Amino acid sequence: LMVEAEELDLFNNRISFIVNKNCSIRRTKIISLFFNNLERIDNQSFCGLTNLQQLYLHYNQIAWIEAGAFRDLTNLKTLFLSYNRIERVSPNIFDSLKFLNFLDLNNNRIGSLERDTFRSLKNLEKLQINLNKLKVIEKDTFSGLSALHTLALGSNKIEHIEPDGFNGLLNLNILNLNLNYLSSIDLSLIHISEPTRQRQP
Repeated sequence: LMVEAEELDLFNNRISFIVNKNCSIRRTKIISLFFNNLERIDNQSFCGLTNLQQLYLHYNQIAWIEAGAFRDLTNLKTLFLSYNRIERVSPNIFDSLKFLNFLDLNNNRIGSLERDTFRSLKNLEKLQINLNKLKVIEKDTFSGLSALHTLALGSNKIEHIEPDGFNGLLNLNILNLNLNYLSSIDLSLIHISEPTRQRQP
């Protein structure tokens, strides 16, 4: 990456790796890399992109995201990682994304989520993890997501939800658990907030 355009569209190429040696790009706000052949994101791929707001990485072959890969994306608001081959989400991988609003992890191979994986995403409003291989929602999996209003967990293999599995979701309006393997559900474990209504003028 050696350009200073505000929007960089590399959609539908054959890109298998990203070179960003000087880490000096500042102006770019949108990068589209979907429908490529990326297999990993290393800790230099997006270094220096402090003004980036939207990053589209869906429809690649990404199986590994190195620690620190998103460390400079402190203004990122939208991140698409769906339709890849991700099996594990490292607990600290999103720590720098303080302003992220939307995270799409749909259609990967994620089998479990560690406690506090999303703890730093205080401004996240929508989280999509449909079409993965989750079996259990463990205690405090989503802790820290106090602004989240939509959580999509459909089409997984969820059999069990631990007490406090949805702990901390104070503003949740929509919870999708369809097409899983649940045989029973304790509704007291789920707190759904009243949707915010706009005041009439």
